[in-house]
Amino acid sequence: MASHARRALLPGQRHDARYHDRPEANAELFLPGGWFRTGDVALKTEDGRHFFLGRIRDMIRRSDESISAAEVEQYLCARPEIADAATVPVPDPDRGEEAKAIVVPAEGVTLTARQVVERARGGLAPFKVPRAHRGGRHDRDRGAHHRAASGR
Repeated sequence: MASHARRALLPGQRHDARYHDRPEANAELFLPGGWFRTGDVALKTEDGRHFFLGRIRDMIRRSDESISAAEVEQYLCARPEIADAATVPVPDPDRGEEAKAIVVPAEGVTLTARQVVERARGGLAPFKVPRAHRGGRHDRDRGAHHRAASGR
């Protein structure tokens, strides 16, 4: 049986805080038996280990698959030719969302969209490879990287 990313649940009665006047939010988060549905996504492997993957809001939902934006960014940024990367969801009519990578090449490096996708294919599961790409820019005067996506 394959491992799947799921929304994390915490057991116990210690999660007794509730949203004021928001019964629908309480019903979604506070489950019978004292379980609390967190905003985190975790992976339980076949051998029983658990791994934190990120927050729900940082997850890209592509069909029935969850893509951790942070995981894609970390993988891309580990490449020496990539100075910075952001991964954001973009609407997709067939899959709901698709991953889009915004990449800042290292100084003096030029990357095409095809090269970015090839790098991602080198170590990410096929469904996590960004299907869209956009280049960012490096501000040499301040040494800062500017991301094209708001809020990242």
